[in-house]
Amino acid sequence: MSSSSFCSATRASGSCGRSGPSRPRVTSERTAFMSRKDRSKRQLTSQKPAERWTKTPPPHMKAAVHPELTTIGMAILHRPTERVTDFKETRSLCEKLVALVLEINGAGLAANQIGVAKRVLVVQNRIAGGASSQTRPIVMINPDIIGKSDDTGDAWETCFSVPGYAGLVPRAQRIRCRYDTVDGEERVQDFEGFAARVIQHECDHLDGRTYLERLRTQRDFSTEEKLRAEMSQGQRQSLPTSKRIYE
Repeated sequence: MSSSSFCSATRASGSCGRSGPSRPRVTSERTAFMSRKDRSKRQLTSQKPAERWTKTPPPHMKAAVHPELTTIGMAILHRPTERVTDFKETRSLCEKLVALVLEINGAGLAANQIGVAKRVLVVQNRIAGGASSQTRPIVMINPDIIGKSDDTGDAWETCFSVPGYAGLVPRAQRIRCRYDTVDGEERVQDFEGFAARVIQHECDHLDGRTYLERLRTQRDFSTEEKLRAEMSQGQRQSLPTSKRIYE
């Protein structure tokens, strides 16, 4: 929380809406004799997760659920992917993404999550509102979100690239997405609810971002284990399973 949250009109004198001479700054004994290590730790805890762990993984982060998955801190996750121009050469990548998202039972998966810097994602067909009899995930090549609703909603998200953690992420409730099929045909499709959230999550990956960069406060970030415990004790509002994203 920034200092402006406490005082919207802090004056140079050091007062906050008060008149009279400023008081000398008082440094507590605890702060004055704080070791360099403790000072560094205190500075880290004041930062948002995205500022702390874009290069270094969070402490006690679990291993990836699959050896081919990339995790936070790897350079490929923190830079934008390249647009696809040769659709024939991309077919093998699309098949690999489809097979892996089914194997790990994810909601969706982006190409740079398996170490390929191409603008390709897959999303489970059942999530995207497809026919229940069709189990093959939808492949989106060069996806772009070209419209978002003004109304937003919060939901806990997890990510294969940040295993063992969860974040409360605000996202648009409805989106319009333009993308190419594996055959190079352009499509424009509207999504809402959980499907919209998954696609926004995956498009963030393709833009070189993770959900950590959308968190508003440190409290919006937790280990899955701690989050479940707090929800069971009523310390956090529990959200329906359908509102959580595991991918």
